[in-house]
Amino acid sequence: MARAKYQAQQWGLQPALGWLPILLLGLLSALLTLLSLGSILRLVFPAGALATAVWLYSRYPLLYVGFTWWMWFLSPWVRRMADFSGGWQDPNPVLLTPFLVTFVSGATLIRQLPYLTWRGGLPFMGAIAATGYGLLSGLVNGASLTALITSFLYWSVPVLFGFHLYSNWRDYPQQRQLVYRCFLWGVMVMGTYGLVQYLIAPGWDRYWMVNSEMPVIGSPEPLQVRVFSTLNSPGPFAQVMSAGLILLLSNARLLQAPASLVGYLSLMLSLARSAWIGWVLTLLTMLSASRAKLQMRLVATVVILGLMVVPLTMVDPFSEVISARVQSLASPDEDTSFNERVETYSNSLDLIATQGLGSGLGVVARDSRLVLDSGLLELLFGMGWFGGVPYLLGLSTLLFAVVRQPPTDTLVNSARSISLGTAATVLLGNVLIGMPGMIVWSFLSLGLSGTRFYQQSKRQKAEGRG
Repeated sequence: MARAKYQAQQWGLQPALGWLPILLLGLLSALLTLLSLGSILRLVFPAGALATAVWLYSRYPLLYVGFTWWMWFLSPWVRRMADFSGGWQDPNPVLLTPFLVTFVSGATLIRQLPYLTWRGGLPFMGAIAATGYGLLSGLVNGASLTALITSFLYWSVPVLFGFHLYSNWRDYPQQRQLVYRCFLWGVMVMGTYGLVQYLIAPGWDRYWMVNSEMPVIGSPEPLQVRVFSTLNSPGPFAQVMSAGLILLLSNARLLQAPASLVGYLSLMLSLARSAWIGWVLTLLTMLSASRAKLQMRLVATVVILGLMVVPLTMVDPFSEVISARVQSLASPDEDTSFNERVETYSNSLDLIATQGLGSGLGVVARDSRLVLDSGLLELLFGMGWFGGVPYLLGLSTLLFAVVRQPPTDTLVNSARSISLGTAATVLLGNVLIGMPGMIVWSFLSLGLSGTRFYQQSKRQKAEGRG
């Protein structure tokens, strides 16, 4: 049934019944923004997106996956528009939108529960069970309801969505087309807006920066913003942009050059060094696993893009801020952020060693002993060794599974490189939750889906010849 639904779908705005609720949600959101009815938009947008997600999941699964990615891309920007027209509100329901939309994919796990042991789903189940344990632990340890639910969604939805993609491995060809299309336009839209944000600093962005009181994102003035584009902060934006740019390297399309140009420039202006490092690791991983012909094409593409992008980073108004950040990579001992991260690890290791049962999800934020900027530390502190080990075991099992299989096409190669490159920066930030977590788990699952699809196709051809 699911396969038939995937195959029945066409690109463009077809099927009409699938696109209709998406277009209605977009038009209604734009109308409420123009009428300065942000207080209504805060409620309508998440409710409408959730209803749309349920409809698409049940009737048009491919559109559901694309819709989910765009909710992650755009929801923080919609929140800023709602606040700008309706007044500041924190927490804001709009930010729940991508989590609610993605959580719908949990229905796949429920349906597949009887078959997990022989369909390769146990590693996913281990990670989900760990987040469930963290939820119960946080409840026992007195975490606030808001912090508890938010933390649980941050940790669980990337795994649920990854399992949803993996369980639909038979539809890998359609998934491949979808991810290329989504991230091509995503890089174009987010990259272009990122440049506008840096050069102009629109009023809604400045309003949010002032009220959010996050000095890490720069000053609310043109040429002083650390680009976060349509997302909430530079780190997650840089992670998704890095993944999208890697995909563009292996997928020549009409808009590849302009999308890459704005994408790389906005990535540099995010000043997110961990994402830069992740991009380099991802590229090296992809090159090492590629055939000679593809290696030559990738190197040629990188050189051409470098000749386009590097000169732009060396002229005003981009050169000073980018060059200073790049130079800091060569002198980490003089870098405040690096020294603070080292101190965090030094102060936390003894405390983490005693966290057998963990403090629970939603408790980390209120613990004055820790300032965590590490996915590994936050995982072990929140879920303890009791929950952290099953999570890490599930993740590492899947990473090992995708690494030991030879890449079968360019997306499988790109996907496994992206998941490995992003996961490798877990000590530099929490790349296991929210948007970065979506990148790790989704591309890991796509790599596994492609491998399984081609293995099955090869087996069927062999049986046919026999």
